[in-house]
Amino acid sequence: MAMGREQLYDGHINMYPHTEQQSKRKSVVFNGKGEVVSDGGYVPYPVEETTVRGGAGFLPPQRPVLESRSGSMDSGVLKPSIYLQPGQHRSTPGLPTENRPTTWYASPTKSSLDGGSPSSTASRERAQKVRNRPLPEYSKDALYFYKIYERTISDAGAFTPQVQMKWCETLLEYAFKPDFIAQYSINAEKLKRELTPAEQQKNKTTLLEHALKVLSKLMRMKYAPALYLMGTLYSQQPYLRVEHDGIVSKNDQKALEYYKSAAKLKNADGCYRTGVSYEYNRGIPPNVRRRDRLLTAVSYYEKGAACADASSGQSSSMYKLGMFQLNGLVDDETGEIIVEQDVVSAIRWFERAAAHDKTVSPQALYELAKIYEFDCLHPQLQHAVKLQHVPQDTLKALDLYIRCAIKFNYPLAQWKLGHCYEYAELHLPYSPEKSIVWYLKAANALPKGNAMAMLALSGWYLTGAKGVLEPNASESYKWAHRASLASEGRLPKAEYALGFYTEHAVGCHPDMHRAMDHYRRAAELGHQKAVERLNNI
Repeated sequence: MAMGREQLYDGHINMYPHTEQQSKRKSVVFNGKGEVVSDGGYVPYPVEETTVRGGAGFLPPQRPVLESRSGSMDSGVLKPSIYLQPGQHRSTPGLPTENRPTTWYASPTKSSLDGGSPSSTASRERAQKVRNRPLPEYSKDALYFYKIYERTISDAGAFTPQVQMKWCETLLEYAFKPDFIAQYSINAEKLKRELTPAEQQKNKTTLLEHALKVLSKLMRMKYAPALYLMGTLYSQQPYLRVEHDGIVSKNDQKALEYYKSAAKLKNADGCYRTGVSYEYNRGIPPNVRRRDRLLTAVSYYEKGAACADASSGQSSSMYKLGMFQLNGLVDDETGEIIVEQDVVSAIRWFERAAAHDKTVSPQALYELAKIYEFDCLHPQLQHAVKLQHVPQDTLKALDLYIRCAIKFNYPLAQWKLGHCYEYAELHLPYSPEKSIVWYLKAANALPKGNAMAMLALSGWYLTGAKGVLEPNASESYKWAHRASLASEGRLPKAEYALGFYTEHAVGCHPDMHRAMDHYRRAAELGHQKAVERLNNI
């Protein structure tokens, strides 16, 4: 059960993307007293220096990069604390850029660090520098970075939270783009040559360091999306495409603090992840009973739904409330009913969660489609749907699946369409070609693909499809193996298939020992044919 809840937590915490998405500046160097001194280097504009210990390097993941001050989240100033990797140098020398410009700011003063404006002369220098950039040679990623950089520099005096938040997110993501790090600087300048691995690490450090300084200032301004982002980094469940353990050490307690602080500022995403933390016991004191955790989770989901209604924010909390109403919520320890099962109310929550395209919950669309399809529901839920006189509507179900798969690229809905084309269900014709296309979309979806779609592709490669796909035992085995990996060995059909393949040498060498292992795993997961096979061997 613990492992199941771990999986559920990871799934729910990653359910939604986020809704909102230096003059001459001295590189950070440290004296023996832990005080910041400086060396040369360029970054886009000055942000207040933050307390930095040990150096400007990042990782290893077991050592925290960020530490908040002790005390209340609402009263403390949050400052990054950054550590050097073993053997990493303490200074970040300038990188080889094309036509490296002189800075358009004077050396930072206290007023300039608070957001002073560049002089007209500096502006002219900057305009000249921009004209000299070889933009036609820039990669697509680099051009996008340059666009965000220009917008950020123009906003340096105002420090508009939304603009600076986008800059912070961009820096964090681009720090993990090897091609960009090897060829471009934080000033969106194309470098004269590709950097060495050591130089790339220093370049990456510069981006991460500045991102954290911007984030720190935004948090001091009590900007809710910044607090939420910091929470996602501490929970190592970021909505950004970054290495989840590449910035700060995992700390569920601190993550919850930031989520709650964002929720206090009526941030719908902060409310949602606070609810998930309480539901799945992440960062919660050990003496809190499960009943109390569930009640608190429900209250945060309700607050998140209200915040989403007020601000057109993400509808994840509505989806969660819909799931509670659909299945009911019971405390396993006491048997107390926390939320009564009510299918009609669940449908209302799902419809609200799917009401606005910009903030729609694809999960809600998918669950709504399942209710109207009816036949795919488990028997207990079918009984509840019948009791509340919810009509079956397969055309509506198909429309919801299609919308979910095409408009929102939801892997489960893509798998469903592949299944319908394979078995001619929900008014769709039999079409091996379309079935395979949809399975491929689902199997290759980020972050790790849909395991059921992978297994379905294994089946197509095993049998082939006349005029569409030749049988290929090796590919069949590979897709079954991928399905097992993607599901972490918890998809019984994939384990049974691998047992059969390794027993009978389908696309692989025969290995009865491995076959038995897969059969046992499938049997433990309730696969009846695996149980029968084990009994007959």
